Amino acid sequence: MSSTRIVVSLASGEVSDAVVHALPGEVSWLRVCAAAGDDPDPIALRRAFDGDLVYALDPIAATLDSATPAVLAIDELADHERAAEPGVDGRRGRIRKAAPGSSLTRRGARLREAARSYDLVELDAELDLVPETLAAVAPEKRLIAWRGAAADTAELRRRFDEMAATPARYYRLVVHADRAREALAPLELLRDLGRDDVIAFASGAAGTWSRLLSPLLGSPFVYGRANWERGRNSRERSQTSQAVTAQKEVRAASGPRGAEPDDFLAADRLVADYGFPEIGRVERVFGIVGDPVLHSLSPRLHNAAYRALGASCFYVPFHAASFAEFWEDMDAGGALRALGFELGGLTAASPHKEAVLSFASEISPAAQRAGAANVFIPDGDGGWKATTTDASGTLELLRDHGVEPRGGPAAVFGCGGSGRAIAVALQDAGWEVVLVNRGAARAALARTLLHLPFVPQAEFQANGHAIVVNATPVGTGASAGSLPFDVGGLRRDAVVVDLPYGNRTTPLVSSARRRGLLAIDGRQMLLAQVPQQFELMTGTPMPEGLPEGVLTAIDLPGVAAEPAIEVTATGLTSEAASGLAAAAPGAGGAGQPAGPQNEAGVADRRRTRTAAGA
Repeated sequence: MSSTRIVVSLASGEVSDAVVHALPGEVSWLRVCAAAGDDPDPIALRRAFDGDLVYALDPIAATLDSATPAVLAIDELADHERAAEPGVDGRRGRIRKAAPGSSLTRRGARLREAARSYDLVELDAELDLVPETLAAVAPEKRLIAWRGAAADTAELRRRFDEMAATPARYYRLVVHADRAREALAPLELLRDLGRDDVIAFASGAAGTWSRLLSPLLGSPFVYGRANWERGRNSRERSQTSQAVTAQKEVRAASGPRGAEPDDFLAADRLVADYGFPEIGRVERVFGIVGDPVLHSLSPRLHNAAYRALGASCFYVPFHAASFAEFWEDMDAGGALRALGFELGGLTAASPHKEAVLSFASEISPAAQRAGAANVFIPDGDGGWKATTTDASGTLELLRDHGVEPRGGPAAVFGCGGSGRAIAVALQDAGWEVVLVNRGAARAALARTLLHLPFVPQAEFQANGHAIVVNATPVGTGASAGSLPFDVGGLRRDAVVVDLPYGNRTTPLVSSARRRGLLAIDGRQMLLAQVPQQFELMTGTPMPEGLPEGVLTAIDLPGVAAEPAIEVTATGLTSEAASGLAAAAPGAGGAGQPAGPQNEAGVADRRRTRTAAGA
């Protein structure tokens, strides 16, 4: 098992004792990204943080503290323009000297001063490799960094070779990625180099998975951000937010070279969701593909189960605007295989539940009827199978809450993949289902596939319905605070199921519970479906009680905390561990059929209730 150092990157406006003290204990490096104005006091930082310190000076924003700006977009100059530009090295496009009093002179002075107090100083590969700065920053204190637009592996290798001509402790290359293909190049570079002093990954939401996999290919660091809301009052949070937003606006206006990745995962999620800093050997990669997808709690559950079982697997989020592009970029798993990993399976999230069917060699009956799937797994014969747990997960969850089908009226809000799958399940269980949707096109598709009655959302009345399922994102994101329908007309024994989840209980669930109704939220739905998805993907049951233990640890809304097995980076600490080794993938039992999932503790929360027909 290898250990990767977690680096938390803080903009200068974020630095405070409260933020630093709230960092997880696993964070070993603190990176301060300074901009215009004064630098944080390193002595005060060392009093608050007992790890190592990295000083980084924003390549764009830091020039704003001088009235004599320098030309920074030198990477955009043609070779003949570089040769003619005073102070620019035509071969590498580096600044060789700066006019007295210029922003580059001020920049060099700040870097040289930082070398006196920080453990590492980041030197921009195109701005800072000048004699005065290199003389002041010893090689063991240098992290030479380059950031740019998407580039292929050959271009990244050329960049690295130029950087490596200057001795340094570490080298970092970051490209911006808008799709999976662009996130592969940094990982291919790490594979080809085989070094332990090179950090390479892609920024942007589409590149998040590359950051998580990069330590498995030799990168010594994984970068995260602070959860700076912790330990602060509302005024401090507002002030910090304003400072960070101002820096982001400067970076966004400056293009790829000035852009600092603002989509780092919080450091506590690197620990809880992915198991950093201790990462074992990984042979199979699984993931959830969607847009958006970085909020998902699925990685936390799957990775905790892998650690409990001692399985050499890793589950990551694949942010993709188009599943067709993603699948092409991944070469149906071939791209990951070239890096040394097998693609073991995918959870398909919105909006890709329909698109995955086009790439499946086998489609389960439930997914065929719904016209959508949320699980995509190898079929054992070189192809891929699409199936769904939306239907079975919903029925299991209702049964766990004591809701028995009696042929009553049910409404499903949303005619997307999840809504259609749940409507099929409810209909098969005997419910009288009506579809509700705002858009006409998707509603027409659902009616064609399912042959169920439809009511436009504006005309829907909740009166008399025994079950209402919200399969739309209303209540989260841009629509936070909104209700998909008025719960006031629901009967007293009605059940409300709300699929979306966030950091807080959704307005729909809160409203339903205030009226004394049984309300099942999206995280509880996750608890029902993830064990099924895990077993479909790995052939091994998820350890009993693990999902509830993991999610109650992060304050699962509406679910009381209860004793659960404890999972560490090395596995289970309970006696249950002895019985799980044989079930781990590669241990002789992974491919054996398993019985239905039995989630410990769920039965204790059941509410005996009959949702009878009208």
